[in-house]
Amino acid sequence: MVDGYLARKLKCSSDLGTFLDTLADTLFLFLAAGTLLVKISLPLWLLRAALVILVFRLFTYTIGFIRFRQWTSLHTWLNKLTGLLLFLTPYLYNFISLPIWGIIVVVVAVLSVLDELLIVALSKKLDKNCRSFFSCIIK
Repeated sequence: MVDGYLARKLKCSSDLGTFLDTLADTLFLFLAAGTLLVKISLPLWLLRAALVILVFRLFTYTIGFIRFRQWTSLHTWLNKLTGLLLFLTPYLYNFISLPIWGIIVVVVAVLSVLDELLIVALSKKLDKNCRSFFSCIIK
């Protein structure tokens, strides 16, 4: 989660690095989701919420591909926060009840999807390092 920040601070960011970061994030997401499905018995409402979020994310990527002719997974703060919460889930679900933790993760993930959808739909130029809708569209 800090690799992009360090690359920008050290002035060694590149399009290839951004692509590799996105690829690593996507791989992490699928591995984390697979691990969670195997290790934790998730309630049906949480699985349905995850499916809805996935559909909206794919919809956002489709809009981005149509508009910019490339993969448009963005490195927003909310996307990073969603990834962090997913990463922490196996460690924290024993301390925070799964329904409460699930609601927290779902709310952040929904906000993340909406943020990315607004950015992709309304921006004139694609900036994969856009931090949020408010920092890239509303200035």
